[in-house]
Order: sequence, then structure tokens, then C-alpha cells
Amino acid sequence: MPAPRLILDWTLYRLALLLAAPLIPLRLLWRGRRERGYLEHGRERLGAADVPAGAIWIHAVSVGEMRAAQPLIEALRAAHPGRPVLLTCMTPTGRATAESLYGSFARIVYLPYDYACLVRRFLRRARPAVGILLETELWPNLIRMADKMSVPLMLANARLSERSARGYARLPALTRASLARIAVVAAQSEADAARLKRLGAREVVHRDEVSDAAGSMSCAKSRSRAISSSTSRRRPNCSNAGRRGGRPGARVRFCLRRVRAKARKRRYCAPSPNARRTTFCWCWCRAIRNASMKRRA
Repeated sequence: MPAPRLILDWTLYRLALLLAAPLIPLRLLWRGRRERGYLEHGRERLGAADVPAGAIWIHAVSVGEMRAAQPLIEALRAAHPGRPVLLTCMTPTGRATAESLYGSFARIVYLPYDYACLVRRFLRRARPAVGILLETELWPNLIRMADKMSVPLMLANARLSERSARGYARLPALTRASLARIAVVAAQSEADAARLKRLGAREVVHRDEVSDAAGSMSCAKSRSRAISSSTSRRRPNCSNAGRRGGRPGARVRFCLRRVRAKARKRRYCAPSPNARRTTFCWCWCRAIRNASMKRRA
């Protein structure tokens, strides 16, 4: 028998959904005044989309998450070439981005709202082999129905600020039950992993323990800009900056070759500012700093 606190949390959540139901069409009409995409594909938002069965299902809310998922989608397609790919989103801009990036091979639909009857209809039609939710998409009914239908879920690139953690803690039993049903949580940082564990997640790993594709994909949003700026930037005058017991500037040239080789061989992703590891070695960063100081002088 469920604990009394869990029953209370579920009651409050379902009551909130019931009160929000009349507002959903009004919100779509209001948003559709400026963006016509909100008025289209209404059947998909009710869980009645035509989707392939047994697909790899990836849910990304909007534009940023959809672009950040590109390395993961490419890796999954390479590992499972025979599996169809199903992408779900919530906004027209996210759908347009998905169509431009993955429209040639993926089925792209809206994810239904988190009502039990709607998500049950969607999952019965899709029967995905696996579901991957990007960042912090915790929908209790969706997670519960996926667990009932034996669809393994993963929360990838998960992030959770202290403020958001306090918000989820207002329904602690419901949050704990939802996170416990997720097979793996791949967090962006150790702090995010600690907060998710505190809320009830079981299998939690962070960027130092998982691959780049499943761990931190937030930097993929700017990887193209980082590659072009690092490989096409004019080499600074740093004859003394790279001296470390060898020829002047030799280590800086080694860093340039290393960056270019990584950009050619694999999907290079520039590290985020708070990442522990860094791709550029100390002498290259120092050379850039010295060059900027010379230009200012």
C-alpha cells in the first residue's frame, strides 16, 4: 500500500492538472496569435500521433536541448542503425529545429501533456525500446506509465539548481517515486548529481563517470563556434609562452595540432567553464593572454 505522503502528493498533483485543463487550450490560442505552430498538430498533443513502434525515443523540450542532443543521436544511430528514431518536443521552434537537423531520418511529434490517459495512449502507440529525457523533464504520469509498460528511461544531461530542488522537495514522495523509476540519471556536474540523489534518484552518474555523449551535452550548443574559433584563430606571438625545456613555442604548436586532430576525428565539444578537465593546456591559454595584453599595450 502506498505511503500516506505519496497518496497526498499524487492527489495534489492530479488536482493541479485538473485545474489547469481548461487553461491549456486558451494558452495555445494565445501563443498561436504570434506563432501559428501552436495551433497545428493538435492530435499529437493528445497522444494520437502516428509513430513508429520500437523506436529509440528522445525527448527534448525546445531548441537548445534539440541541438544539444545531436552528438547523442548520432552515437545512437551508429550503435543501432536498424532502429527508428522518435523525437518529441513541446514547442514549435523545437520542432522546426528537429525537422532541420533530423527530419531526414527521424519521426518528430509533440509530447502529449502529462495526463495519464494521454501519455498511456502515446506509449501504447509507440512502444519505444528506450526513452531518453534531456535535462530535467520529470513528468510523474509519463514516468509511471513508462515503468508500467516496461520502457526503460534515462535522464541525460540532467541539471538541477538549488532553487529547483527546493521546488521539487515540496512534493517529496512524488519526486522520490518518479526518480526511483528512472534507470539511469546522467548529471552535468557532481553538485547536480548530489541534489538528484538527495531527491531520490538511485543510479546517478556525472560528467567524470560517463561518456561525452550521455554526460555533458550542454556544450554541444556552441561546439561549432568553438571549433572554428580555435582552429582558424591567428596564432599569437608567443615565443616565450610555450617554453618548457624545449624549443620556443613548440608546446603551443602541439596544442594546435591536438585541437585540430580532435576536431577531425570525433565530435569535438568545447568544455563548459565549470568543467574540471580542460582540453587546452596551460601554455596555450597563457599564450592567448599574453597576446591580448600585447594588443592592449
